[in-house]
Amino acid sequence: MSGAVIAVIAHSILGASLIIDKFILGHRVKGNSITFVFWLGIANGIFLPFFFFGFEAPSLSTGILGVLAGGLLLVASRFLFGALERGEVTEAPTVVGAFTAIATALWSSVFLEDSLNTAEKMAFGLLVLGGLLMFLSERVARKRVVPWVIAASIFYGIANVFQKLVFSSANFITGLMLLSLGTVLGASMLLLRKKWRHQILTRSEKTPVTRRFLYFGNRVLAGGGTLLALYAIKLDHPALVDAISGVRAVVVFALIFVIAKLKPHLFAEHMKGRELAGKLVATALIIIGLLGLGFQRYYENQPLPHVSSLTWGTTFSERAARELGLDPEETYRSILSELRPDVIRLVAYWDLVEPEPKQFDFSSLDWQMNESAKAGIPVVLAIGQKVPRWPECHYPRWLEVKNDNVRNEKLIEYLAVLAERYREHPALAYWQIENEPYLPFGECPPFDESMFEKELTLVKRLDGRHPILLTDGGEFGTWYQVARRGDVFGTTLYRKVHNKVFGYITYPVTPQFFQLKKSVVQFLTKKPEQKFIVIELGLEPWGEKQIYETPLEEQFRLFSFDEFKTTVEFAKQARFDTYYAWGAEWWYWLKTKHNDSRFWDFAKETFHEK
Repeated sequence: MSGAVIAVIAHSILGASLIIDKFILGHRVKGNSITFVFWLGIANGIFLPFFFFGFEAPSLSTGILGVLAGGLLLVASRFLFGALERGEVTEAPTVVGAFTAIATALWSSVFLEDSLNTAEKMAFGLLVLGGLLMFLSERVARKRVVPWVIAASIFYGIANVFQKLVFSSANFITGLMLLSLGTVLGASMLLLRKKWRHQILTRSEKTPVTRRFLYFGNRVLAGGGTLLALYAIKLDHPALVDAISGVRAVVVFALIFVIAKLKPHLFAEHMKGRELAGKLVATALIIIGLLGLGFQRYYENQPLPHVSSLTWGTTFSERAARELGLDPEETYRSILSELRPDVIRLVAYWDLVEPEPKQFDFSSLDWQMNESAKAGIPVVLAIGQKVPRWPECHYPRWLEVKNDNVRNEKLIEYLAVLAERYREHPALAYWQIENEPYLPFGECPPFDESMFEKELTLVKRLDGRHPILLTDGGEFGTWYQVARRGDVFGTTLYRKVHNKVFGYITYPVTPQFFQLKKSVVQFLTKKPEQKFIVIELGLEPWGEKQIYETPLEEQFRLFSFDEFKTTVEFAKQARFDTYYAWGAEWWYWLKTKHNDSRFWDFAKETFHEK
């Protein structure tokens, strides 16, 4: 069981415990929190018998840190109970949880080397936002509560980080013992102050027996929640465990809502109007954050395909080769003989295949297809008006592009010629019709869905034997429309790109994002067995200008060799079984024109990794 799941259970228990604490406090005089904190610290002594179940003598520094963490937890509890006396039961613990997550994250950046990944940061943000919104939804005098809340958060944050450090250098039982010792010693020190000693002893004596049993019974309940929370901190990042305390707020809110309806005299809580709406929205944010985190952890823990089972290919563009000053035939032969990909994607450029109306030049494309057949490498043949490489839409000069009717008529004629010519070719494995048709990218006319349907119908009618592969953008594409229409789905996967609005950006997604998106789309299309592949794994610089217009130094600044390697590793973590690497012409250009074979050699090793 993961630390996140344990944290959910722990904070659910602690939420129920907080309701009981509020019930007890609500029937006591103001200023009773010192007594509560004292008995809280003493009650933690219940963990000391665990000494006989695996305690190991820690180093001096670990011992001091563990005891100090226990003392800091007690200080934090003092401020929490102070806030609880001054605010609503849903308010104080909720905002303490939200602020504590922030404080823990800040303290972690100082003392811990571990950091949250992108998905965890997004979940963290939603959980904290939900907690803060829950607090802001309350209609109380916040000035009375906020100072206590901030103080509690600061001390909880540093205590949690110290606990993580202790658990990193000692076993769980040892860390638990040190923490318990720290809270017991801290509670005992409260007796040194005469005023507090008198308050603790006199108020404890005046407490009815039933309330004593209720309090200590609740301490056992809270102790179980605390034990689980500590174990969650041992397993996971403390800031994330604290952010999950939003679950505590949801539990408190749900139970108080029910109790306020059934027994309104027990709690003076505001549960209607804007306050209720705010808490419902906050609950939704917390649930969304937890679901996102849950999906992230689920896909993260799925087994990776063995490297020997991966299919690696690339895309070859004769146009890209020429733009880099390369000989297309030499480049393609080297790709087939040296890289030896398992599969390859070739591109039928309309302006090259039909340079004049109804005058076709298949010499280059025939040669590429035949070379692929000789090498025994299956081909994805990309056809249509929008195909790989900028500007995407490669229209013949003779075509009246702005006349939709003429353009569409000529396109259908052109596709029919291609389908009839290559449908029996031994190298053909898939037809790719249009490139990312639903994504508005490139210098192309507006997308015409009805025309796209006609293209699909035409190719299926002329060649019902070969599957149709359709593609979409990995990060911004919806996938649904494309996956619904195609036999095989191909996504792009880029890490670092240039955008006219934001400039150079690295997409803030994790590898698991793609599998989650795949699962959702397969569910929506009701095609659970549909094959999903990465048709375009970005492994060359993506800049403001084309590669051949960009100085070499700038190319490496945009996309270094280290980024090349990390992108390959990122792709493997995405758990697809087929990848078409993008950039083979660039790797070959670096190898032959700049005596830099690092990218080419690494690609070759990756393609044949066992």
